[in-house]
Amino acid sequence: VGAGELGGLGEDLENREWQMVSTEHHRLHFQSSADRAKVAELHRLLDRVYVFLDGRSPAKPPTPIKVFLVPNERGRSRCSQSVSAARTGELGELPFQLTSLLHEETHLFNFAFLGNKPQNWWAGEFSCIYFQDRARMDAEHRDLKKEMRSRLPKGPISPLAELDRHGKNAFNEAVAAMLFFEETYGRAKLNDFRRQCLTWARTHGGGPLPESVFRESFGKDPAVLDKEWQGFFGWTEVRAPGKPTAADGR
Repeated sequence: VGAGELGGLGEDLENREWQMVSTEHHRLHFQSSADRAKVAELHRLLDRVYVFLDGRSPAKPPTPIKVFLVPNERGRSRCSQSVSAARTGELGELPFQLTSLLHEETHLFNFAFLGNKPQNWWAGEFSCIYFQDRARMDAEHRDLKKEMRSRLPKGPISPLAELDRHGKNAFNEAVAAMLFFEETYGRAKLNDFRRQCLTWARTHGGGPLPESVFRESFGKDPAVLDKEWQGFFGWTEVRAPGKPTAADGR
């Protein structure tokens, strides 16, 4: 495998002897030391990631998507912005691997629409982490709403429409927000919100979302959405915010 085929995923992947199995949408690469039962199950399930994202995204990445299971690693996943390729560690249980790849493939679907334009937090990491957390909790038969209440017992770091100004410091709040959107307004509205976030990023180069995106997606002012969001989780206060962070430029 040459460097040009991997789009900067790491020298440790290049010039190795990889074994490979194909699916309709992926090529799954692994080492001879890999757990064959786990590889077989990942091979069986991997295209579900593509189908899931295809129904939630305005553009598709080129296929087949190259996926690499890296030996002696757990997680440490990442993807390429220039080619359809992603990596994750071979260690860990199957749901962990599969949802890690779901996170990275969400980025690949975003890049197919954005090209070289930066993502914003809502279309990028916020969506990726929400899809990953929800799928992992479902696989573990855990209630994501209860999980978010336990992660944020004192409430969110800021009002809903201002979360992207806090970036990585608001990951838990963002997962809680997207769960609220989907459970309250439905999957179609959440998908429309994601599309509008991506359109804003492509047009304006990322940056915080204006209130109009929330208003157009859900038909309500952000202040009303914020009250509904806090009521959904039973929060009674907003914590003092930390320092704003940079835009999600990946």
